[in-house]
Amino acid sequence: MKPTLVILAAGASSRLGQPKVLARVQDCGKTVLDHLLDASENWCSQTPLVVAGADHDPIQSACKNAQVLNHLQWSQGRTGGLAAAVRARPNQDFLLWPADSPCFGTEDVGLLTQTFGAAQFPSMGWLAPRCPDGAFGHPVILGRELLALALAMRPDTPLRDLRKHATPLWSVDLSHSGARINLDTPAALREVRAWFQEGR
Repeated sequence: MKPTLVILAAGASSRLGQPKVLARVQDCGKTVLDHLLDASENWCSQTPLVVAGADHDPIQSACKNAQVLNHLQWSQGRTGGLAAAVRARPNQDFLLWPADSPCFGTEDVGLLTQTFGAAQFPSMGWLAPRCPDGAFGHPVILGRELLALALAMRPDTPLRDLRKHATPLWSVDLSHSGARINLDTPAALREVRAWFQEGR
């Protein structure tokens, strides 16, 4: 059993000044989108789903191997984007990967999804990566029944409120803190590029 990759990329990225998912993170020209799709290719089932909004058209143009969902109510909040993904892909477990959390490598995705697959993952479960300092990050794997609760939540509800309903809450330990890097400003983009340059 494998989850479906869902990339949340609907925000306006106003502080960064460009769509986060299309930001170049490697000298070869590889973007956040390229990395997320490549890193998860062997670990997820179904066609990946990208939830786009403010920058739908350029994201659509860049997507060759993924379905792009045009989330017209993107400005109402991230949970609204998740709900749109659940409606588009009902009864599926998600590897939910926000575009602002790209510092998570192929081996990390493997660790997360193998834990998911080996544990007969419950439909109300939440599985997150835990950094060496004990803090949790993204991406996360969410069970299908837990995801369905998002349909009844306000679109501006923080995703952490969905976490309150999870049973159980699980985690896998990482050897690095990349899952806590938030790509939201030009300075953060430099930090992300440095992380990739280290060969992660």
